Amino acid sequence: MAAPEDDDTMEFSSRHLPKRYHDAVNAKRRQRLRKRVLIVCAAGVLCIAIWFLLSWATGGASPGPAAAGSPAITTPAPAQTPSMVQTPVTSPKETAPTPSLSLARAQEIADRYVLEQNGERSLNMSRSWYEPAFGNTAGRYIFAYERVFGGYLTEVDGFEVSVDADTGDIISYSREWTTPDYAFSTYSLPEVSRLEATFAVMEEAQKRFPADVDTIRIISSEIRWKNALSYGTVPRPGSIPLAWNVIFDDEVIRSDTSQKPAVAWVDVQSGELLAFDYRNK
Repeated sequence: MAAPEDDDTMEFSSRHLPKRYHDAVNAKRRQRLRKRVLIVCAAGVLCIAIWFLLSWATGGASPGPAAAGSPAITTPAPAQTPSMVQTPVTSPKETAPTPSLSLARAQEIADRYVLEQNGERSLNMSRSWYEPAFGNTAGRYIFAYERVFGGYLTEVDGFEVSVDADTGDIISYSREWTTPDYAFSTYSLPEVSRLEATFAVMEEAQKRFPADVDTIRIISSEIRWKNALSYGTVPRPGSIPLAWNVIFDDEVIRSDTSQKPAVAWVDVQSGELLAFDYRNK
């Protein structure tokens, strides 16, 4: 049995079919043709729209026979004249000149000057340092001499001399000599050991600041004459004691550069605490 033919391809030319059948078939055929044309047109429009969207998304320009490529608009940088160009200026590094005098030669000059001014004295040149000057001139050497009595240094008394590092001239000189020999104690042999003196200092520190006693560090401990007196005081014979000078700090003092280390004095004969300057708050 033959398959039925499609309505669009069937020919209704047989005379036996009424005219109304021919009209209905032709109308149906025209309707399908219009539908196909509309579908094709819609598909074409959709393809063009998709192409434009893809071109816009990728930054491409819209194609077209009359579409000329537009040049990018740029603002030209202003030309720099020589006065506008800034060249970094590097200043030469200023270096202090090397002293013409050595430290040893400057000390010889200072020693001779002290001897000329004071005669034979029992002294110890304890500290010396170089202090540079500003500008292109050399600085100065400074020498600190401490008094020695009975083999021990004093708390105060001594000299300070500064020597020009180029010419060797004496720039400054200061003298402090306040204690007469008779004022020093005749008991010069220590009875209290360094350990006992340090223990006495630690006990007193614990009373003052118990929370910080575990962080205390002993910086130095040495025997000296405690001869610092208030201005105008005349010492009695044998009244200047020999004592352990203990210098220490703690964690609070170390963390604050504006604070000075604590200072304590312990009598070498009795172990008595003569002075105690400890502030960490």
